[in-house]
Amino acid sequence: MATPVPSFLAPIVQLIFFLVFVLCLAGLMLRFFQGRTALDRLVIFESFVLGVLSLTAFYGLVVGTTLFMDVILLFSIVGFLSTVAAARFVENGDIFDDD
Repeated sequence: MATPVPSFLAPIVQLIFFLVFVLCLAGLMLRFFQGRTALDRLVIFESFVLGVLSLTAFYGLVVGTTLFMDVILLFSIVGFLSTVAAARFVENGDIFDDD
């Protein structure tokens, strides 16, 4: 069984995790603007959305509520569908088949 973090270290550990996570998201945004193709930017944007959802889950754990989990589920479904639509548009030039 893992030993719990002492109570006086918990806010410090949370702050360090938050800062590292924000730095990673900033690096993703820099890479987004340097992306060479639309597919590169699409994959990086999807990674950024996943990072924001993870940060929202972390905030929900810190606050101690499960309300954010429903929001995360909704945004992840919308993000997945928008990624599929954007990938189809980049590949075919059209989202819907006219057949």
